[in-house]
Amino acid sequence: MLCCIHWDLVWAAVAAIGAIGAAIATLWLVIVGLRQIGDLNTTGSETFLQNLKKDFFTEEARYILALAENELLEFHIGVIDPAKNPKKEFGFFEIKSSPSQQLEKMLRDLSFKEGTLISTYEMDDYLLQHLEDIGFLYKKKRVDIYNIDQLFGYYIESVFESAEIQKYIAWAQKDSDDIYSNFVLVYNDLTEYLKQKAS
Repeated sequence: MLCCIHWDLVWAAVAAIGAIGAAIATLWLVIVGLRQIGDLNTTGSETFLQNLKKDFFTEEARYILALAENELLEFHIGVIDPAKNPKKEFGFFEIKSSPSQQLEKMLRDLSFKEGTLISTYEMDDYLLQHLEDIGFLYKKKRVDIYNIDQLFGYYIESVFESAEIQKYIAWAQKDSDDIYSNFVLVYNDLTEYLKQKAS
């Protein structure tokens, strides 16, 4: 009976079954690996946003946010040298006084500087550039709108919806439409996301 078995066929079948088993095992490992990479990417982007949030909440940013939220900023355009170059403009924000004594005291405690002016450089460095960076990361699909909403949604909305900051962005975009385009993108997508979430 054993002499009738074609051993070379048996070993070929065993080898084929082994190859199929190895292929299935490899495929399973690839699937598991991809899932773990996906989990790491999600965790990585959340950690990244958490770190960005720590960098975002400086005393300067808190102060400017408080001014914007309470509508105490007024955007102005000045001319550097009206006689020589009347087109060479600069922007700045004037801090208006608060009608509330408690708010005025809180703002004094938050203030990082003397005086009643915030330069556009300070606005950019301490506040808007962080929001532009979030928009850039969102555009590159490094972070998703859910996590942006959870960690920065309120601040994106309150800053973008400040009429005086809108005036500044419109003035800055006269030089280039790209200025704060990522901030505009993330605000618009966040607004759409919140509408869908509410319905």
